[in-house]
Amino acid sequence: MARFDFSDGMLLGLDLIDSQHRKLFDLINELAASSVSNTDHLETHEALLGMSEYLFEHFKTEENYMREFDYSGYESHRQKHAEFVQKTLEFHEKFRDGKIDLENEILRYLVLWFIDHVKGEDQKFVELFRAKGL
Repeated sequence: MARFDFSDGMLLGLDLIDSQHRKLFDLINELAASSVSNTDHLETHEALLGMSEYLFEHFKTEENYMREFDYSGYESHRQKHAEFVQKTLEFHEKFRDGKIDLENEILRYLVLWFIDHVKGEDQKFVELFRAKGL
């Protein structure tokens, strides 16, 4: 099983959001570990559910700050979050039904999307968030 490491290059310099991003990477790694160690997939389903719930919490945090700070890219960013959540839910359903391979498809998507999002989309609000004291 591959381990996905959170690198310093993904830090935004925003303590709360950086800690949530680290936690998401930990959850992705828990998901990867559960897919290897669990033959009946119950642990994997629980890991997917836990990750989905934490994603909701994290996205809500970012979006609340975007609204509070009047971030001009809010709607576009919120839509990207919504699309990611929808894709994650679809993966969960397909995995539950035995139609998709967790490690090769879901994990790769999660990690690549997340890295691209943090290094691209999230970087766009860093200056504003810092200026507002976050």
